[in-house]
Amino acid sequence: MSREVRARLKAIASLITPGASVADVGTDHGYLPLYLVRSGLCKRVTACDISENCVARAAANIAEAGLSDVISCVLSDGLSAVDSALYDTVVIAGMGGETIIEILSAAELHGKKLVLQPNTRQLLLVRSLVASGFAIERELYVRDRGRNYYIVSAKTPEQT
Repeated sequence: MSREVRARLKAIASLITPGASVADVGTDHGYLPLYLVRSGLCKRVTACDISENCVARAAANIAEAGLSDVISCVLSDGLSAVDSALYDTVVIAGMGGETIIEILSAAELHGKKLVLQPNTRQLLLVRSLVASGFAIERELYVRDRGRNYYIVSAKTPEQT
């Protein structure tokens, strides 16, 4: 797979702590997990999606890259089928803010870092994060293929 990684995905990756173990919710093609491992930023990533087709497509891309031993693919509604011990960082990108809030509300997130890129309802998402005890670390805006994207990282007070 020789696709160039888009500016949006690079910006998301820039907010991930080097050496993090990542759960990429809504992985689609698996491009972000591939970039995170290939760039040396992460040694282990769990790529999850609610769509069987997306999981199959991501698994094929990851296998083609020879990285199936460090990137696992999981069919999951949000984080429900992913062992929370496998990740310290959650990435959710390309969904509406309300959907991201629903996914986060159903997950155990104590001690986890979040990197989120909502397509809609950004302010609602940020307010929900703060109300849930998360501290906003950084906010980025990036322009990619004629569209502006907002990306936020947040952490819980339990993080060191």
